[in-house]
Amino acid sequence: MTMTLDELAPLFGRETLERAIARGHIEADGDRVTHWSRRQLDATLTLVRAGVPLEDVLSAGRELQRSMDDLAAMFVRMIAAHAAPGNDGDDGRGVGELAETIARLRPGAQITVEAGFARAMDRQVRAAIDQAIGRLAG
Repeated sequence: MTMTLDELAPLFGRETLERAIARGHIEADGDRVTHWSRRQLDATLTLVRAGVPLEDVLSAGRELQRSMDDLAAMFVRMIAAHAAPGNDGDDGRGVGELAETIARLRPGAQITVEAGFARAMDRQVRAAIDQAIGRLAG
C-alpha cells in the first residue's frame, strides 16, 4: 500500500517518522511511502499506540525479517532436497515441478512457523508474568 507522509504522520507523529526515515527504517520517495502490508501497518500502529517506540518496532521488524528469511531458506532447502521432483534420479522433470512442489508445501511451512511463534509467545508471556509475580512477592 502507498500513502503520503501527510497521511502517515497522524498515525505515528511527524517527528517520529522523520527520525525513522533519516535512520533508513522507512523508505520514502518524495512525499510517498510504500508499505508492503496493511495488516502489518495496523499491527505497528497498535504497538505504537500502546507506547512502544516506532524505532523499537521497526528494529524488531528487521530482526524478525532476518529470522524469517533464514526459516524460509531452511524450508525451501528441505523441500528441494527431499520432496521435490528430480530426487529420484529423474532430473528431466524440471524447475517447473520444483516450483509447484514448493508452492504446494508452502502453506504447511507457514502454519508450522505460525504455530511455533504462538508457542514461543505463550512461553515468553508466562515467563514475564512469573517474573512480575516474583517481584511483587519479593
